[in-house]
Amino acid sequence: MPYWAGTGFTELELYHLLCIRVSSFGQNMESLKLLRLIRIFISNSYMSNLGYIV
Repeated sequence: MPYWAGTGFTELELYHLLCIRVSSFGQNMESLKLLRLIRIFISNSYMSNLGYIV
């Protein structure tokens, strides 16, 4: 999985970090929607990296 924008983290690691941050912040609807969008984006880019067309 590629590293995300020079941060040294993979997309999945960044997603987990964001999940921890959001859950400590409090799960309101906006942050849950944001996580869902990011998860879709990451899974799409991961599939395209594997050579699948999503």
